Amino acid sequence: MKSSYANNATSIPQNTIECVNSSKSNETQRCPQFFSRERINLESHQLILLSKSIDQTEQDEILFTSNQLRQIVDYTKRMDNIEETLQFIEATKDTITFLICSGSLGQIIIPQIHTLKNIRSIYVYCRNQQYHKQWSIEYPKIKEVYIDLDLLLNDLRSDVEHYLQEERNDIFSGIGRDNYTLETYTFSWWNYVISLICHLTYPEDCRQNFLQVLRSYYQNKEVELKILDEFERSYASDSSVLWYTRNTFLYLVINTALRQKNIEVIFLFAFFIKDIYVQLKNQYEIFRINYLNDPKINVYRAQIISLTEINLLKQNGRDFINNSFFSTTLDCSYALFILGSSTGPNDETQRVLFEIEIDVRLMSQPFGLISNLSYFPNENEVLFMIGTYFKTIQCVYDDDKHIYIAKLRLEDDSFTLKRKLDLAGLTPRATLKAGAVDISKHLYRVGEIDINIVFDQLFQLFPNEKQWLNAIRHHTIAILYRQYNWLRDCPEYVNIVLSNYHQALTIYQAYLNDKELDCALDIADIYYGMGKIYHIYVQDYLLANEKFDLGICFCNSSLQTITNIDTRIELYHSIVLMYEYKALVENDESQRKGLILDAIKYQKLQFEEMLSCLLIS
Repeated sequence: MKSSYANNATSIPQNTIECVNSSKSNETQRCPQFFSRERINLESHQLILLSKSIDQTEQDEILFTSNQLRQIVDYTKRMDNIEETLQFIEATKDTITFLICSGSLGQIIIPQIHTLKNIRSIYVYCRNQQYHKQWSIEYPKIKEVYIDLDLLLNDLRSDVEHYLQEERNDIFSGIGRDNYTLETYTFSWWNYVISLICHLTYPEDCRQNFLQVLRSYYQNKEVELKILDEFERSYASDSSVLWYTRNTFLYLVINTALRQKNIEVIFLFAFFIKDIYVQLKNQYEIFRINYLNDPKINVYRAQIISLTEINLLKQNGRDFINNSFFSTTLDCSYALFILGSSTGPNDETQRVLFEIEIDVRLMSQPFGLISNLSYFPNENEVLFMIGTYFKTIQCVYDDDKHIYIAKLRLEDDSFTLKRKLDLAGLTPRATLKAGAVDISKHLYRVGEIDINIVFDQLFQLFPNEKQWLNAIRHHTIAILYRQYNWLRDCPEYVNIVLSNYHQALTIYQAYLNDKELDCALDIADIYYGMGKIYHIYVQDYLLANEKFDLGICFCNSSLQTITNIDTRIELYHSIVLMYEYKALVENDESQRKGLILDAIKYQKLQFEEMLSCLLIS
């Protein structure tokens, strides 16, 4: 899911999902949201069929139905215009593409797309095989020039099955795409979204909605529909890893969505991801106990990656994070068997054996040996949770094996794990509130379109909580547009920030007495933010001071009733910030000194709360 920024600021985008309205008007009635096949491809690959719509002379239009093609490649796009096809290929450059084209159109488009990394295989179908073979020999991605449609379909089916086997073996990392299995390590907004998903309590109808949406998407696909029927009959939370490791389309869809950061699809699979997380947490504790006397072990992973990624891995000491589930094995020979060999160290695509050192004494995201849970119990698979932190040690080409060997090390992640909000022990509703606020502080990195998509998914899951969730959405949009460069370059964004602050504040104030939601810190942040905006960008100093004073008064009032030490510490901190800012803009020297003394007083109170917290700990 590509992020969208300020040029789309004031408009809410049309969803890529469609909702079938229920006859009931009750807000708590959830309706399934069905993916539009025209706009959403759930899988990692696609087929483009490029042929002339009408050509009685050459008769080179491919005469078979879209349903027949969908049995080979689910997402099939029929096109007859070269420019539109080029635009579509560019727009879907993160998707592996198989292309069937006529000879005449192929002669024009293939030279323009042949070097693109996401173009997997090309099949030319024509009446004049001898002529088109002459120019096609220059392009090795052309599988063949066909005059027999059945042969073309057989080759396409075989190539797609081979590609899918690579996907199922988990060795294809997304060549030519921005959705690599390993990314340069950043503690990004996506980590917080996944963390929230792993801690939510989901409505009872989640699985039924999941099945309805996928049955609609895969209608007339016999294999997929049978899998969904079996899933409905047999899935349970303690069988999530079993289902994840099976050779089904579910495995492919979930990992593609994770690599692409496709928010709608990830929320569709949210209950599934949480179940896997819970099972991995249990295996993690077992794994650590079993290896405590010999805490350092190696696991292995076979993968096909681009030469660009190889060059990144050669930068020793570089940090990486996996953005999907990360499968490895204790059996090096098995990983090598899957991998095969490359032809040379400078090929555009390379086969690499990851050798990963694990020290079970370190803190990290959960991982574990899943042989007792897996559909394939003999593979000695060690599965890592999304967001695990690795460091590169060495990456060299092995002349004997004709592969690259990349040595990684699992890194201690205690700092970032501590930075994540502790959601344990909270009620389901409080967990939703705390998690939503947590991700709201980081969604400014993706833009308003994706912010709205995230909150639309939460509205859909929790319709009874929509009102206060909408306050967090407005608060998040205000945080997005209050970024310094945006307000400096686009003064009109000031009104967007203030409008969203006001809307969030109005809703939060309606929930002041709701102890589960605990909106005090959210309100304090809004008063502080509004005061800064009025001072710096509106240059209305009276209004700025008014907002700071309201914020200070609100925090003091809240401190009279709030007993949670963490909240009290943050409220004191908010008061300190507002007094410091008032002092910064105050022209009268004596007034400024008084404000500084007030800030010091409240900072002292904050430190006393922190000290009491340490003593309790």
